[in-house]
Amino acid sequence: MAPEGHQVPIRAAAGGHIEALQYLRERGYCKEKEVGVLVKAAEVGHLNLVRWIIEQDWEDEDMDTDGGSDCEDVFSLGTIDSPKVRRTYHTSLGGEASLAIHAAAINGYLEVAQYLYAGTDKPLDAEEEETENRRLTSRKHILKRTLGQKNNAQRVSGETMFLAAQRRFFDVVQWLFTEFSADPTINLFWVSGHNEELLFDSTVDAAAANGHVEIVQYLLRADSATEVTTDSEQKQKRRRLHRFPDFAKEVLERRNRVLQLEPTRPSCTTKAMDLAARNGHLKMVQWLHHNRSEGCTTDAMDGAASGGHLEIVKWLHENRREGCTTGAMDGAAGSGHLDVVKWLHENRSEGCTTAGMDGAGQNGHLRVLRWLHESCGVDFTAAAMDFAAQAGNFEAVLILHGIAQKGLLSEVDRMEEDTSKAWVAEAYREVVSAVLRDD
Repeated sequence: MAPEGHQVPIRAAAGGHIEALQYLRERGYCKEKEVGVLVKAAEVGHLNLVRWIIEQDWEDEDMDTDGGSDCEDVFSLGTIDSPKVRRTYHTSLGGEASLAIHAAAINGYLEVAQYLYAGTDKPLDAEEEETENRRLTSRKHILKRTLGQKNNAQRVSGETMFLAAQRRFFDVVQWLFTEFSADPTINLFWVSGHNEELLFDSTVDAAAANGHVEIVQYLLRADSATEVTTDSEQKQKRRRLHRFPDFAKEVLERRNRVLQLEPTRPSCTTKAMDLAARNGHLKMVQWLHHNRSEGCTTDAMDGAASGGHLEIVKWLHENRREGCTTGAMDGAAGSGHLDVVKWLHENRSEGCTTAGMDGAGQNGHLRVLRWLHESCGVDFTAAAMDFAAQAGNFEAVLILHGIAQKGLLSEVDRMEEDTSKAWVAEAYREVVSAVLRDD
């Protein structure tokens, strides 16, 4: 099926096809559907195309100057009876270029982001600031029509830095810090949390969770007095009109809570080490341990165990005092990490719960089931049987039914996974069928 009309230039931009866009423009088609093309070209890093779009934009004879209306581009709306006057150039206050910088930066295209930022107009007073905000709000609304509700058309914000740090775009992180950290209207280091548990997410935590040691070090050691550019012309372009709104303080006061960290400076929480451990980044864990005081929680060892990161589990056991919970062995068992389960049994006292056997049964980890049954005498719940049956893990069904206790376990254990499943299904068809029927 052919793509909808407004998607043709969008797809051409995503593919970097200047010739195709030129063809569409020459026939007057692109004028009606060009909203979002610049954002899409920036998003995928086509610098030559971004330059071409902006150059063509400035050469458009049907365009008015930046003194135009704040209403949306009549061409993009497809209102053919409207006068041929466009609201703004892409690089004018509130133009699409301001929203394309974020799209390029979060995908690691530094050169594109720098080009766009250098060419866009910046508000120099309160009136221009208001004009830009009004235009961007309108433009973002229209962009949703061509790019969808979830798109990367945003102004530079803490989310830009958060995603760049999370994705290990170190050069982008450095540029964002240098260019925007002195802007009092942007909080580069904290973003609003996505759930009740975390009111605010730290950019440093996001980088640590993915093991980006160099980014964590840079952000925590950066000194705005020396890292931020002092170029006078650049300073004049910055929005220095308002103090950064302390959203953290306002939200927390409404909930009668106190934020211990400065919400406008880079810092981390216990989540940094917890998440680094969970994701298997030992060097990150060690750096945080030796250079920061936030520490971690039991989530660190629990997460490392669940992920099968035995080396990190051992290191935390030897170097930290937080310990773990029964969630460590339960998680390791459910994920099939028998070596971690055995080590925790021999070196920790927390033990496990029925959740360990349930998880192992659900995921078909036969050897973990056998070991827990023989070495720990762990019970299981009815859910274990249900989950194992639903997943087609017939070996697990056998053990949980107690058939393995009749001396058949060794025969199943020696077989390859596919062979053993076929054997179980044939030899114990009635038992397996009964379990599936009960479900």
